[in-house]
Amino acid sequence: MARWRDAGGGLVTVQAPNDAADATGAHAFADAAVSTLGVLGVPYEQIRVIGYAGGRQGRPVVLASFNTVSADVPNCGAIPWDNLTATRNNNVSNHFGCEVTANLAAQIAYPADIAGQVQTGPSDAARRAVVLGKYRAGAITASEKDEQASGSVSQKVK
Repeated sequence: MARWRDAGGGLVTVQAPNDAADATGAHAFADAAVSTLGVLGVPYEQIRVIGYAGGRQGRPVVLASFNTVSADVPNCGAIPWDNLTATRNNNVSNHFGCEVTANLAAQIAYPADIAGQVQTGPSDAARRAVVLGKYRAGAITASEKDEQASGSVSQKVK
């Protein structure tokens, strides 16, 4: 469950064999897995139960899975350099942009954010009304300046 939470949640798929020798027992175990997932914090609307063929090859197995998105950090030093003078095909070298891509991938805390739009919470209508009221009245809408946010340059450096 910690891995599911760290991945940002999402849909959990529980698979139970359709053709198991004890299909009733397999589906009862799948129902128990769904109940356990719910108790552990997975919303029931994010749990999908499906069947699969293959239960007769041995003991029926109930599987639970979820999708994750990860940022792949390339090891640029391990990629051999291309011959940069071979320009007949006008191809880009594998090294161009590798370090930038590696740095970007290493900095992304939640890679799923780059796969699609991030879900945001509801807006604060009361705060918006206060700021719009100040704006319409011609008042300053920014927060007050903090003492620690001074832009003064130290006189020690010359």
